[in-house]
Amino acid sequence: MRNFGIQVVKFLAPFCAIIIMVSVSSSANADPIKDRRAIMKAVASANKNIRDAAKRGDISAAIENAKSLVEQAEKFLSLFPPGTGRDKLDPRLTRSKPEIWSNWEEFKSANAAMISAARVVMKGDMSGVPEVGGTCAGCHRNFRGAKVR
Repeated sequence: MRNFGIQVVKFLAPFCAIIIMVSVSSSANADPIKDRRAIMKAVASANKNIRDAAKRGDISAAIENAKSLVEQAEKFLSLFPPGTGRDKLDPRLTRSKPEIWSNWEEFKSANAAMISAARVVMKGDMSGVPEVGGTCAGCHRNFRGAKVR
């Protein structure tokens, strides 16, 4: 029995080491600003595709893009750790205003509203399309600063 335990440990040790290395590597290379920019581009693209699909009457395309938007938006809040706003970093690097962190609950609510509007579209209800875009604009007005060159 003792040999079995040693064999299991010897077998699993390389896998555990790989998992640990990948975890450390992933967190060491994490760049929340780069990641949130990528997500914002994906959300903007999905939003445009939802509007275009609704205009064409292509409900299935609108649904698929709404799913994509929700998938991205659900990751969004984790990409705003404290200290990654333009008040702490070079304003050319990020447009994230300090109001995100000082009004965190409002920011969370704005993200939830976008997800909720997209979920209406996911059900095939195109009446939610204007609200999806409206939630984007509402959040940008309050939480995104002007471009700085």
